[in-house]
Amino acid sequence: MKINDSHFHLDTSRSLKKSVDQLKRILDLNNIEKLLLISLKNEPWTYKDFCKEIDRLNGVYYVREIDPTENYKKVLNEIIASKASGIKLHPRLRNFNLKNKNIYKIIERCEKLNLDLVVICAFWDGEWNKYNLSENQYADLADTFQNQKFLWAHSGGHKILDFMFMARRRHNVFLDSSFTQNYFFSGSVFSDLIYSINSLPNKFIFGSDFENLDYKKTLNLLVNKLKKNGIENHTLEKFLHSNFNGLFHFNG
Repeated sequence: MKINDSHFHLDTSRSLKKSVDQLKRILDLNNIEKLLLISLKNEPWTYKDFCKEIDRLNGVYYVREIDPTENYKKVLNEIIASKASGIKLHPRLRNFNLKNKNIYKIIERCEKLNLDLVVICAFWDGEWNKYNLSENQYADLADTFQNQKFLWAHSGGHKILDFMFMARRRHNVFLDSSFTQNYFFSGSVFSDLIYSINSLPNKFIFGSDFENLDYKKTLNLLVNKLKKNGIENHTLEKFLHSNFNGLFHFNG
């Protein structure tokens, strides 16, 4: 079965070249047709060098992290000047909430420029109260910018049902399964993931976020468990492959 992966990071413990070589091997060994690579702001190489390496690869798209609390105009201009498909917001790592006025300015410009995608980390880790982040802020952004596609990374973690129901009511929102599917590999949250994928079969997209693990072994474990717990083949194909195309303007 062909795979499209909506959430991948380069290995920052290696040099850029070695990390890209590792990515090439993973693509080849796992029948990955397309992949969304996420570039974070604290990586040990420049964004310019990152783009130079990644632009040589077929089927690899990327988004760049932007922090609305610091120097966001310069970073946004760098993103726009590159071949990036969009931006990544990481409120959990950078301790901001989605009511930040700069976020609205950033996404307004993304929407006007017709960038494909705004990816937002949506893993609830028990500390959102410290920076006043809430689930409804994700919905408010999607409602405000209805011509902009959003990918809610990690699908909300253990709050996956909340995020699933919000995505159901918003045509411009997709959810990726990354990290949540591994962190909660057993127990009720994984059951909620199964329920959510079956409830919104056109909205959930496979994302790995396990690039430092054995990719093939981890993927096989996940696929087998999804099948065993009630994901039918036609839904699995959408999840692992075809839904990915809905994130981009090429749409296939």
